Amino acid sequence: MINQNNKIVYVIFLSLLLGCKSQSRLTYWKMHNQTQKDLLAEKEYQKVAPKNLKITNNSVLIKFNIYPFKDKSLILDESDTISFENLSVDCGEINRRIPKSNRKITLRIDENIIIIPIKNNYNFIKVQGLNNDKWNIIYSQFFPKFECL
Repeated sequence: MINQNNKIVYVIFLSLLLGCKSQSRLTYWKMHNQTQKDLLAEKEYQKVAPKNLKITNNSVLIKFNIYPFKDKSLILDESDTISFENLSVDCGEINRRIPKSNRKITLRIDENIIIIPIKNNYNFIKVQGLNNDKWNIIYSQFFPKFECL
């Protein structure tokens, strides 16, 4: 039989568990209009990108903005550690290609875990980092040009 104290502990435990998995901390943006600069950036990227990071129809290119992750490590899908530690630049991106068949991307940084769904009609996902305690995620159908300000 469950007493009152056990009920309170159980409710607190469930609240913490569900709160950690909440997707309400994500801010999604969708980009649909490709500019001429975006098209040129995509063509240039395809020329210089290593084969494992080239753009394909059956994968999504995930782009991580360096600045918000500076001096940290990020774990991608529990298997790929991306280190932003000891980088000599503040501006730029680190890219990874994920098969669309994965259907989701799991990111862990510090104690934060987020799950980003992969949507078939988008080929690019840009992770901007935390802003006001929310992750900024940009879905794009075209290659999003990156500029340092």
